[in-house]
Amino acid sequence: MENIDWEHLDSLLWTGEKTNIKLAVTIAKGMQVLPQWQTYQQLKQCVDFFERQWRKRFSVTEFIKYIQANGIDLQQQMTDFPDYIAVLSPIARSIRLDMCRLVAIPPFVFKMHNLEDLNLSGNELTELPDELFDLKKLRVLNISYNHITSIPTAIQHLHQLTELQCISFEYCQLPAALPTLPQLRRLVFGIVAVPTQFVPVPAIIFECRALTSLEISGLTFDEMPAAVAQLAQLETLCVASTSMSNLPDELSKLLNLKELRFSSMVNMSELPHVVFALDNLRSLYIFDTPIGKIPREFANLQQLECIEISGINIPPQSFRFWEQKLYSWLPNTVVHWYA
Repeated sequence: MENIDWEHLDSLLWTGEKTNIKLAVTIAKGMQVLPQWQTYQQLKQCVDFFERQWRKRFSVTEFIKYIQANGIDLQQQMTDFPDYIAVLSPIARSIRLDMCRLVAIPPFVFKMHNLEDLNLSGNELTELPDELFDLKKLRVLNISYNHITSIPTAIQHLHQLTELQCISFEYCQLPAALPTLPQLRRLVFGIVAVPTQFVPVPAIIFECRALTSLEISGLTFDEMPAAVAQLAQLETLCVASTSMSNLPDELSKLLNLKELRFSSMVNMSELPHVVFALDNLRSLYIFDTPIGKIPREFANLQQLECIEISGINIPPQSFRFWEQKLYSWLPNTVVHWYA
């Protein structure tokens, strides 16, 4: 007993290989006081639980391989989540708990110390407990479509976080510690319903200098702040459902900007002129925005690879004419124009 490498026994179990699992269980079963035997019993409980949730049949081997490949998907499951799910911590890299009507994060989540991707969107959460920020390997965190009004300073402990999605039903206060996240590359921020009062883009966002993708929605401001030029690494900028009508000239300083998206911009009757000064822009998307003309300045964007237009304020009978104009100005660009 003293000569058995118990850590290696655990690794045999989690390989998902039938022969290794059988060997690990045979050894552990003979000594039922061992944690490895308890692990196997909890694993079988997990198989039973997920068979009920997913209406699938699994052998233990199939189940382990499935979790390794797909993570834990409990989307839209309206149930209590047993704590023994935490036994999957060695192999689960992602968890989906979106649209489960959660008012609190299930305790098993805080024991998933290898977790890299956590989706908590579409629930009824009002706060994020500090235990969440002990998941040091977390890379993607989606807390959108909840009622969270602030993100704790403890988020600074998530040094591996590359993506944060936070579109809340109420305005969510971003922490001053946000720019200290060294790996943060993508930020999605906004409010579900456009507020009646003035709600600008939080200034702290422009301190996150490593961002390569920024998506803003539901805020009320006339022009994107000039401070956006501080995001020198930005490659993608998406603005949706805001009252913004213009972009600052400073946007032209973003030499890495390759993709620009506008969606449901009710006050934008024409494209901001700075768009035509974006020398490295590759993709331009305009959806449900009352732009009333297609200016000749489009010819300045010879580097564009794709333009997609839908729901703008040009009469349907003129679509073909303007589509042909775009083709003549930008002969090497793929144009998609939808009514």
